[in-house]
Parts: sequence; structure tokens; C-alpha cells
Amino acid sequence: MVVMARVLRLIRLLTTIPRFQMLAYIGSEILPAARTVVLLLFLMMYLFAYLGMSLYGGLITRDPQNQLSYPILSTEFADNEYWANNFNDMISGMNVLFNLLVVNNWTECEIGFEATTGSKWVRLFFIAFHVFGVIMVNNLVIAFIINEFLTHRAIYRETTS
Repeated sequence: MVVMARVLRLIRLLTTIPRFQMLAYIGSEILPAARTVVLLLFLMMYLFAYLGMSLYGGLITRDPQNQLSYPILSTEFADNEYWANNFNDMISGMNVLFNLLVVNNWTECEIGFEATTGSKWVRLFFIAFHVFGVIMVNNLVIAFIINEFLTHRAIYRETTS
């Protein structure tokens, strides 16, 4: 509780600084406008998570009774303990896709799925998400937010000077 009070005190202090006032104002103006592109990103991630659950659901497991767990044990996937990165359910699938979206060791993640399926066709799924998710949609979201920020910053500077 004390830590929370300190954070709130820090926020109150930051609101007295003009640059932070500008950031807070612009952020509050951008969020409603960014809803459409963020929903597009979520929809694309949802579709890929559903596809991943259909193709790879249940393949990543630590269960010693399951034969699929043995090929993974000798990979970088197991060495880095990426067991939570699976498509066994929607939340885990979204976790995998978020890691891929921020380009966080996606090759090690792909190696784990490749080991369990025994096929290199898994790479097509991960490359398709990289092209559509990272290169196209994520860059669209970032470009939109930067454009809106610059536009609202110019408006803010005109109204405050």
C-alpha cells in the first residue's frame, strides 16, 4: 500500500512538468483514434492463435508419458525453458504471438514446434505471422501512433503558445 502511495505521488509530481502534461494530453487524444488499428492487430493475432491451436495444440508438453515431449528436450526451446510458449489454449497462443510480435527469440520458439511435428512446414506458419503480424500490421499500428502523436503535438503547441 505504501509503494502504491509513492507511485501516485510520483505521478502527481510528473503532472507538474510541462512535457509530461503534453504527453498525457496527447496520449489521451490518441487512444480513441488508435482503437481501430489496435483492434486490427488483435484480430490478426486472434486468427493466428486459433490457427496455431488447430495445428499445434497439445504438441508442447512436459508430460513424461507423452512421446511428443522427448524430441523437444534436446533443443534450445527446452534449454531456454520456453514451455509456456505453446498453442495448447488461446491465452498461451496469444503469449506466443506476442513474443513473435516483438521479435523475441522467435527462432527458438519455432525450433520447439519443429521438433515436435518433425516437419519443417512449421516455419511457414511462423514466417507468415512475421510477414503479416510484424512487418505489415504492427508497423501500421506504430506508424499510425507516430503520425497521430506528431499531429496532436503540433496542435498542442499551437494552443498552448
